[in-house]
Amino acid sequence: MNSVEYRQLCQLIKSMETSLSGKIDRFAKNMFDALKGLGIIDPDKDTMSTAEVCRHYGISERQLYEYRASGELPFIKTGNAKNSKIKYRIIDVIEFFALRNA
Repeated sequence: MNSVEYRQLCQLIKSMETSLSGKIDRFAKNMFDALKGLGIIDPDKDTMSTAEVCRHYGISERQLYEYRASGELPFIKTGNAKNSKIKYRIIDVIEFFALRNA
């Protein structure tokens, strides 16, 4: 493969990545809206605690920590202290587990 072909391949991959990212975002939003419409998700609540995520998806806190530490699952830390609360946006959790189970 020469350098021109390599650059073209990189551009194609980047284009596909951008397109796929937008599709995933739209899918996650549509799924979230559908779940709210069915009453599965409380529309007044937009985050979940560590315990709620673990209970809902049947995983251990250690496994959830691994997802968080690897950067796979985004989270929100309230404060800078060691014992600050960690929350997860529901839309991020739904998207993460939907992609893992796909």
